[in-house]
Amino acid sequence: MTSNNRLQFKVIGIFCLLLTGMLAFQAETISGSIEITEDNVIGDILQKEASAYQDQYQTEKVTPLPRLQNLQAYVGTSEIPQELQNTIRDRKEGIYETDGPDSIPGPERYNILISSLPDGNKLYLFYHSDQTLKESSGLLKTKHIRILMFVATAGFGIILVCITGFIVFKPLRSLSERVESAGPENITRDFPEIVRNDEIGLLARNIQDSYKRIQKFVERERQFTRDVSHELRTPLSVITGAADLIPVLLPEPDPKLEKALTRINRATGHMQQTISTFLWLAREENLKDDDVFCDVNSAIHATIEDLPATLIPKDVELNVLQGDHLVIPAPENIFRIVFSNLLTNALSFTTSGSIDIEVKGHKVTITDTGEGIPEAIAQKILQPHVQGKTSKGFGLGLSIATDVCSRFNWELSIRRREAKGTKATITFPQPPTFPSQAPD
Repeated sequence: MTSNNRLQFKVIGIFCLLLTGMLAFQAETISGSIEITEDNVIGDILQKEASAYQDQYQTEKVTPLPRLQNLQAYVGTSEIPQELQNTIRDRKEGIYETDGPDSIPGPERYNILISSLPDGNKLYLFYHSDQTLKESSGLLKTKHIRILMFVATAGFGIILVCITGFIVFKPLRSLSERVESAGPENITRDFPEIVRNDEIGLLARNIQDSYKRIQKFVERERQFTRDVSHELRTPLSVITGAADLIPVLLPEPDPKLEKALTRINRATGHMQQTISTFLWLAREENLKDDDVFCDVNSAIHATIEDLPATLIPKDVELNVLQGDHLVIPAPENIFRIVFSNLLTNALSFTTSGSIDIEVKGHKVTITDTGEGIPEAIAQKILQPHVQGKTSKGFGLGLSIATDVCSRFNWELSIRRREAKGTKATITFPQPPTFPSQAPD
């Protein structure tokens, strides 16, 4: 049973249960009414036969006993079968039955009349109603007929309820499928169900109005992203152009300046890639490309080389441990965004000791000996705007890293170490792993 059909099956199930309960109640009510009517009719027959026999018995004692189909009549108890004698023993005059709410112990489905005769003897009439029903219904008892009628009626009712439920929920399923298939590119499309003058039409109109409001918000966000991208790329282009022009204006090559310019060009290029990545994230575009791969080891070393010297504390040793060679199906700048955020975070909170980076299997770990995560924010460290007291940023770095990992089905975990410091781990889903090899 799919989640889309749960409501339909719940409604159909409830109606089926109600229908079954109503039919069962109706069947019991009809059955009880039939049995009461049957007992009353048989009681009247027995009383009439007894009254007619008494009238004849007063004038002639040798009067033939009543003769009816399935009726046994006796004067006295001597000829009554032992089983029936046990039933009438110590019974007073009246009408009894061995089946029903006020029944007496005895053979099944007997109606019994006990009446006194003028000479003190007693007349016993035993009417076997069950035998009559068998003969008149092809050897089927009343309860069997009742069960068959109940099953047939209930089956027909359930089939009717299922068909009705399918017809009623069909437009709702259609609306659900349209809503599910609506992407950012066609979120403003109209739903055919809006022309209906029922609850489904009202729901479709409300969903469509909500989609249109969402589309306006999305358009404003996209416009803002485009504007910010333009404003960021313009100064980056100026910086890149100036960095390319400086070597031309120098009278002679300067190795130290060339190294600085190389870092500037590399940083501006990385910034351009970062802006493009944020634009992709904002547009909900598919960043996955089966033909694009990232050498994780090379990306780690490139990220470390691009770090400003002032960012690494003097008393902190940055170590890239010898580990596995890992390649993942993702753009390099995407991985570098996540890794650089984690590395920068570790450098910011480690004043002395070491930071160890290791690629092992399908995991990348960054372990530091810093102050660790405060217990007050340990459970929500990956949420936006969550930061420690000594943090100098806006608390968005880890949130951005989490968003990127979520889009690529990477698992990001940050835990406080029992000894000291923090351990951040990026786990990739089934990437290809190569023999141990680290880039120079």
